[in-house]
Amino acid sequence: MALLCSCDNWPKAGNSSIAGDNRTAVARVKDKFLYADEIQGLAVKGLSRKDSIEIIERFTNAWVRRQVFLSKAGEADEVNEAEIERKLVDYKQTLVAYEFQKRYIAHNLDTLITEAQLEEYYQKNIESFILKHTVIRGRYLKVPLDAPGIDKLYNLMSSDKEEDLNELASYASRFAQEYFLDTQEWHDFDDIVKKTPVVENIFVSSAKFAAAKDSEFQYLFLLKESRTKGAKAPLSFVKNRIRNSILNNRKVKIINTLEDEVYNEAKKNNEFDIYGQS
Repeated sequence: MALLCSCDNWPKAGNSSIAGDNRTAVARVKDKFLYADEIQGLAVKGLSRKDSIEIIERFTNAWVRRQVFLSKAGEADEVNEAEIERKLVDYKQTLVAYEFQKRYIAHNLDTLITEAQLEEYYQKNIESFILKHTVIRGRYLKVPLDAPGIDKLYNLMSSDKEEDLNELASYASRFAQEYFLDTQEWHDFDDIVKKTPVVENIFVSSAKFAAAKDSEFQYLFLLKESRTKGAKAPLSFVKNRIRNSILNNRKVKIINTLEDEVYNEAKKNNEFDIYGQS
């Protein structure tokens, strides 16, 4: 094993007995070489010479360690070279097929999903959308204790008047560190409990307001509705999950159709034979 980390000491392979061409050798492990032109992109423009050398040295040392390990592994009697070659061929074929399928899907997948289709999938698979934890919809604000006008936030958060909601949104964008205000959106209640002093038993089926604080922040929470573990998840809460499922189902159908078309075309053109079958 040879390791040549200093740029000034890199030999021209053609001028040494180590290698048989004119490329600059950076490192060698037995008959494997790492050349300077293979690591040119590692030294990003703008880095100091010291940083560039450190990056190159780390990469070179990692390359050497890997080559030493691979060399040792290749000497092991237990290594089945034929099996490795078979796996490499299988892996390459899988990659080629995957890239072909990916391009075909990109050109043929209908990504438009209507609200009616989301509703239909939801109703047909309702038992798949049973909640494993509590979800809530309401309003939430986390503001610094020294934020102005905290005393009027209760009225703003409890109101559904457009002017109050606009004022609340403006206040939240200026002073709140965290917030959500859309009462139609569902949220994982555990996520709120984890990052606030609001305790789990504050929610009920009707609207409720809760407030808590610590040494830095005031937490304000208005509950509009909750659904607990074991209940059916609201459609809006699982829409993205349903959308992904519909798209995945469409992809599977496209791939199956593609494979059938390719097979039938090859059969029609007599491109294959299966021996021993009637």
